[in-house]
Amino acid sequence: MNEHNPIEINLHQKSRLLEISVLRQRGMRWKRNFADDAIQFTVNKEFAELFTILEQGDEIALIPKAR
Repeated sequence: MNEHNPIEINLHQKSRLLEISVLRQRGMRWKRNFADDAIQFTVNKEFAELFTILEQGDEIALIPKAR
């Protein structure tokens, strides 16, 4: 069973999912884990594209892609 570690990120109003990808700048491990071919995002339990606009209270999940 996977362990879920929720975190809260404060974004500006009308942020896009793409803005979360800036987490790649935190270092090599983050860059590798957030690579476009490594993960897919869901917003409120539905797969989403990086241009998806986020609203207050949206739940975002990162789903690893099969390699």
